Amino acid sequence: MSRVDGKCVYLCGPVSGLPREEAVSAFDRAGDLLRSCATCAVFSPVDAIPEDWSHERAMRLCLRWLINYADTVVTLPGWEASEGACLEVAVAKAIGLEVMTLEEAIA
Repeated sequence: MSRVDGKCVYLCGPVSGLPREEAVSAFDRAGDLLRSCATCAVFSPVDAIPEDWSHERAMRLCLRWLINYADTVVTLPGWEASEGACLEVAVAKAIGLEVMTLEEAIA
């Protein structure tokens, strides 16, 4: 059983500054991997946010979802270099959500 079984998972990783296809691919692979080893709901920012939105507008939606619906945050490789992902992790910790890497989530 995965550590995220039965949870609402927020995927957290770099998007801005990466080619869109690269970011989408990383989030899609992570979501597919989580769903293959656990029964969980997964929120992926790249699925929810139109490509033409500003970073600020995207962050408002992401933080709203994180605060209102997420049970846990799963980080993707490279999240530490993303300003938005660092903010999401800080908010998650501040409101008592569990934060773990993708590897920890599927172990």
